Amino acid sequence: MVDNLENKLKNKQQQLVGFKKVIPKIILIIILSNFILPYLPHPRIERVLNEKGYWGTVLWGTLIMSIVIPIVLYIRYLNIQDEISNIKREILKEKNK
Repeated sequence: MVDNLENKLKNKQQQLVGFKKVIPKIILIIILSNFILPYLPHPRIERVLNEKGYWGTVLWGTLIMSIVIPIVLYIRYLNIQDEISNIKREILKEKNK
């Protein structure tokens, strides 16, 4: 049982390391997607594009993404950390039995 939990712990720690490596790629994709976003045929995007122009839409999208994405990434990071601490707690319980 302890070996199974230790393997789970190693997998979660590797997942955390992998998550940290993916963050720069996600940020790059988000930055590039803001330049493509104004070309999508969606009524709200077209309305913002007509009101603010191309660069206004890019800056507006960048502002929204710069607020939302770090929050989402940080919440995911905390979830992985929480899972790791839960597994460590379970290992300690099993060893103390």
